[in-house]
Amino acid sequence: MLRAAIQNESGFCEDERECQRPGPSYMVWTLRALRAEKPKNSLALIIGADAFVMLDTWFHWEQILTLTHLIVLPRSGWSVSELAHTWYRGPMSVDPSELHRSTAGQVLFCDAPRVDVSASAIREKIAAGQDVASDIPDVVWIYIREHGLYGYSTRSKKHAI
Repeated sequence: MLRAAIQNESGFCEDERECQRPGPSYMVWTLRALRAEKPKNSLALIIGADAFVMLDTWFHWEQILTLTHLIVLPRSGWSVSELAHTWYRGPMSVDPSELHRSTAGQVLFCDAPRVDVSASAIREKIAAGQDVASDIPDVVWIYIREHGLYGYSTRSKKHAI
């Protein structure tokens, strides 16, 4: 799905190693592997504000900023000032060009349109037979339908096409 979603976006690439690992997989393992492959490259992990506030619960979370930059996208219910009261104690405003000047360690809080739908909510809506066509890119919705993911059924009358 990610490959379909970013197919026309330059500068983005997907990495499948977490899907290919047997057993549990952790972001820090993926970032370590990427850093080993690209020691001089600037890497950035894009996450929502809802994930950012929970980052200190992730496996070996304290290593993440040594391996990558974070780009934090807004979510409903989370403002930049509220994020300042989480585990993060760094600057709340970083010039985006800083991400190119170093390989890791910066947190960029984006002023971007809010994406107020989570992957969990999408999966729940599909499983419940609710329409998600307006919540996700067309290419992702097509992929979900074609592969029958998250309980999608072609027999369901509740799914928009």
